[in-house]
Amino acid sequence: MNIAPLQQAGLLTADVLAGKDVEKAISDRAAWRDDERRCCREEKLPKPGWWE
Repeated sequence: MNIAPLQQAGLLTADVLAGKDVEKAISDRAAWRDDERRCCREEKLPKPGWWE
């Protein structure tokens, strides 16, 4: 689970990530998912990991 958006929305009782790292964590996650989708399109992976 990606906790960065939950922390950014203020839904966690305590901060898990440093405040300065939240935006980077969200953008890193987006880049990782883009790479995984590309690998699926190129048939290097059968399906994205988040489908399970």
